[in-house]
Amino acid sequence: MLPQPDMILWGSRIRTLDPDLPTCSAVAVKDGLVAATGDDDTIRALRGPGTRLIDARGIAFVPGLTDSHIHPLMGTIRTQGADLFDATSLDDIRQRLLVERERVEVEYDIDHVVLRVPDPPRTHDGLTELGLSADGDGRLTVGDKSVALTGDGAAEGENPLLNHIALLVDSGQEQLDEARRRGIEVAEVRDAANTFAVFVWGPDRIKLEYVEHKPTFSLV
Repeated sequence: MLPQPDMILWGSRIRTLDPDLPTCSAVAVKDGLVAATGDDDTIRALRGPGTRLIDARGIAFVPGLTDSHIHPLMGTIRTQGADLFDATSLDDIRQRLLVERERVEVEYDIDHVVLRVPDPPRTHDGLTELGLSADGDGRLTVGDKSVALTGDGAAEGENPLLNHIALLVDSGQEQLDEARRRGIEVAEVRDAANTFAVFVWGPDRIKLEYVEHKPTFSLV
C-alpha cells in the first residue's frame, strides 16, 4: 500500500509522459516526488490526516516547464541549430553538432524589431521615458538591439506577435517602486526563483519588462 501522500492535486488535466497513462486528473506527491497518478476518486482515497488536498480544477499541468514563454529576438537565435532531441549518446551529439557546424556558413542574428504605432513621435517619447535610449537615427536601443517605430496607418491590435520588450536592470524592486511613484500602470510582477520581473504598460499598450537576474540565474 502506498504511504500517506503529503499532497494531492485533483480535478485537473495532467500530462504524465507515461505511455500507459498519458493523461490523468489527479496526482499524489510524497517527499517532493510523484507517488501516484490516476482518477480523482482513486487518488483522493489515498488521503491521510496530514495530506494537503488541492482543488486544481481549471488548471493544466505539464512536466518539465517552469516558465514556457520566449522572447522573439533571443528565441529565433536559440531555436536554430542541431536537433538533439532524440540523440542517444554523447558521440551522437558530437556528430550532429559537427554536421550542423559544416552546414551553417554564416551566423544569424536579429538586431531590431519594427513596431507599427498610430503616432510614432509620441510613442518614441513615451518609450524613452520608460528606459529605452534614442540613438539619434530615429530608433530606440535596448542593449545591442533596437526598436524602430513606423506609422503606416496602424491601429491598435488585439493579439500582437511581440508580447513585450525586455530590459535588464540591477533591481526589479527599484523599478517597481519608481513605476508606482510615477503612476505608471503595472501589468504584472513575477518573483521567480532566478528572476524578478516587473511588467508595465507603455504608450499604445506596449508592454515593457524590467527583469532582474538573481545570483542563481543561468542560461544553462
